[in-house]
Amino acid sequence: TQKTALNAIVFLYRNVLMTPLGELAHSYAKKSVRIPTVFTLEEAYCIINKLKGRARNNFRPLYQ
Repeated sequence: TQKTALNAIVFLYRNVLMTPLGELAHSYAKKSVRIPTVFTLEEAYCIINKLKGRARNNFRPLYQ
């Protein structure tokens, strides 16, 4: 989407305003690295034990 916005600005200057844009000094934002969230075994059991009905039945083999 950053490239789309840049292309829109270039189009505006070249085709609508008829103004030379010149050299652009820009850089794209870096994608941040996300560390995945991992539950401990106790946290996973706590969450599973709070489930009811069908949702809990889906996890039955994990905690028997």
